[in-house]
Order: sequence, then structure tokens, then C-alpha cells
Amino acid sequence: MRYLVSQNIHTKNQFIMGKKWKILFLGDVMCHDDQRELAYKNGTYNFDNSFDKLKDLFGEHDYVACNMESPICEPPYMGFPKFNTPVEFADSLMDVGANIFFLANNHINDRGESGIESTINKLTTGYTKGGIDKSKIYTLGVSNNSIGNKHIIINGVAILNYTNILNNKEVGGNISINMIDDDMMKITQDIADVKKEGAQYIIVYIHWGKEYERFHSESQRKIAEMLINCDVNFIIGGHPHVVEDYEFINNVPVFYSLGNFISSQPEDFRTESVGLSLEFDGVYLTNINCIPFKTEHDDKKYFTKVVG
Repeated sequence: MRYLVSQNIHTKNQFIMGKKWKILFLGDVMCHDDQRELAYKNGTYNFDNSFDKLKDLFGEHDYVACNMESPICEPPYMGFPKFNTPVEFADSLMDVGANIFFLANNHINDRGESGIESTINKLTTGYTKGGIDKSKIYTLGVSNNSIGNKHIIINGVAILNYTNILNNKEVGGNISINMIDDDMMKITQDIADVKKEGAQYIIVYIHWGKEYERFHSESQRKIAEMLINCDVNFIIGGHPHVVEDYEFINNVPVFYSLGNFISSQPEDFRTESVGLSLEFDGVYLTNINCIPFKTEHDDKKYFTKVVG
């Protein structure tokens, strides 16, 4: 597969300039049993060495966003198939600069309503290390009346998060999970709402597709076309756990899957991912840079590094 390394790009609805900023989008973030077991020492968990090679890169960006593929609740902890991950895993990610967590994915409801509320609370107000200001940590895609963010708007750029896959479909009455519906009524309304709030460029991070397929499906492309018809300007996908292809549809970039940013899945292509570094001048997207990552492990840790 050929990756887009660097691209100057002009897409629709871009005209406000003045503030230069960068955001890095990452793929699926998972903590399997063997990752967690290696991180356990002296009665506590520490995942710092899983991400310490990334601090300089993350520090070059104003925002670093990832798909958190697990609830974060009290023990007992578990990997696949019903994830429950220690908060220290997320804290180590935040230590190196991650500050946006996408929660609309198929595993977010593995632990039910209380698990969703715990996840949002622990990410935004829970255990803190290293002086992290958790008031600047954002969770997207899942919310109720008091916690979670339906979307965020940065310098006129709206970021929204959706899924069309949910393992446990019994969602508690107080919880709203951003689902892609067939008629696109929800996202149409959401986009109208963010435009009223001043958004002029729309990015959607979506959980979709078939696991381990390296090329997008007809269903993914159909959804992408419908999103574009709803005035979405940039589409980024996750869930297949491998890097999929990308294309431009009506001048809108569509990256179907960024792959596994970190996991312990050893199979071909599941240790590889791509990060999307987007540079903006206000709402004007000036550059896309694709950054290849790879997850490796030794007898002490699983860790992700930049390739090359």
C-alpha cells in the first residue's frame, strides 16, 4: 500500500485564517491481557514505557486524538472480548500529550452504563500523574446530560465521533452513543448544530468496516458518500485493526482505517498503523502528513514507535 506522505490540500468551506495549529489523529488504542500483565510491578500498573518514544512527536501538536477501544473501570481488569483497562494506561498516553479520546466504538458499552460513566470520569477527572491538567482532556462520541462531549470545536473546526458497530446494544437510558443511522438524520442535525456554534470545517472520526480487511468495503464508501453529502470535510476511520486504503471523494479526504496504534495482536499488519498530522491555519487545512507507527514488544513491555 502506498501512503500519502505529505500533501498540500484545499477543500471546501475553508476561509478563516489567522491561527496556525496542528492535530495528530491516531488509530485504535487497545490494552490486551499480556500488555497489562507486563505493566504490573510492585502492586501497581505503569505503561510509561509503552509511549515514551513518542513524547517529542506528540509535543509538536496542539492536540493528539485517539480511539480508546476500552472502558476504564474498577478491577477486575480484562482484555478481549469484554475490555476493562486500568486508568494508568490512559494516563501514560496523556503524559506524552494525548488529549482527545474517541469513545464511540463497538467496545465502549462492554461494561454497560456504569462502565461508560466510569470511563469518562476517569479520563477527565480521575487519577492524575505528572501534573496533567485534565480540564483540557476531551472525550467524544458518548455523553449524558452532565458528562462527555458530543463534539468539540477548535478554531472553527468541529470534530465529531460516531460508530455504526456496538457489541452490547442495550444502552442505559441516561447515555447517548453517537451512532450512524441509515437516514443520516442524527449527523445532519449534529452538523447543523455545530455550524450554529461557528464551525466551518467538519471532521468525523468513525468506527466502521470489517476487521482485518486491508481495503475498504462498499458499505464504508456508501457511508463516506453520505457523510460528505452532509457537508463533512474530512473522514477518518477505525475498527478494522489494520491500515486500509484512502481516497478523495469530491475532494474530501477519506482515510478508511488508521490501524492499531497499540495492541498485542501479533498477526500480519496488525502491528502497523498510520497517524494523520493535520496542519491548519484557522479553518484552512494547509497540509496532511502521514506518520507510520509500529508496535513491538520485548520481555518488559509492548511499545509503539515511529517507523523510519
